[in-house]
Amino acid sequence: MNADIVARLQDSFDVDINSLNTVLKAIEELVSKNIHSARKLEVADRLNFLKNIFSQFDKDLSSSVIALKIEEEYVEHVDLWFKAKLEPSFSQLRKVAQLFNCDIDWLFHGLSKPFTVVEDIFPVNPTEAIAWFNKSHQLYGEPLKIFLIGQQDTPDDLYIVKIYEFNRFETFLIKNISLDYKIDGQKFKNLQDFANCLKLISKNHELASLKKKIKSFVLKRENFEQLLSGQSHPLCVLTTYTPWWEDIWDESFYHKNQYWNGWIELCNKIHQK
Repeated sequence: MNADIVARLQDSFDVDINSLNTVLKAIEELVSKNIHSARKLEVADRLNFLKNIFSQFDKDLSSSVIALKIEEEYVEHVDLWFKAKLEPSFSQLRKVAQLFNCDIDWLFHGLSKPFTVVEDIFPVNPTEAIAWFNKSHQLYGEPLKIFLIGQQDTPDDLYIVKIYEFNRFETFLIKNISLDYKIDGQKFKNLQDFANCLKLISKNHELASLKKKIKSFVLKRENFEQLLSGQSHPLCVLTTYTPWWEDIWDESFYHKNQYWNGWIELCNKIHQK
């Protein structure tokens, strides 16, 4: 476009070139602001999801508590994250993910699910098994609570949930153990070793502190699916304690309850001579 045409256009709009540039810059900033606002809203939605989940078990959870936990200097900045008025950096989001032990790709980008189930192998050696119970896979220190979970309707997989300080949690699918009475071979041998490990924990006074942490649950299908959905905290569904972990190794007691379909058959098989 030559200078003459530009000059005529300027005259027709009755504005100078500086005013036109100012208008164009304002439009550009408005478009950019709208794009960034969408990002801030998405991140704020995920942050508020986490806050709402954990506030169910910690009524004092606030922006100031979160700021202190993640070593953020200004509470106001954290508060603005939750209000979608300020976008946290990736390094700040990484600290939030560590605080709540949520999936980092979900928090960064909205991918996957908030919480993941980790597949793991339970050690058959008693010493290693006790160490496994007491350790954190994410370096959170020793767990405060340990939950052993089976399904009522179609028992098969064993899940173990560990709860840590600040109600952080890890959920494990134990790949080498099954609670189905039809199992055989190595998986059944692993179950026998697992039952013996539970007996050791229950009977050995030196393991009393570990025993106090362990509880067991049997979930109906809908609660089991909620537990594994990746959208919920385990404490939302783990409400009714069933002491199967103390009965499975006890030959004099296991037959008094029917915790899930095939429970008696499973215990008979474990204890057969």
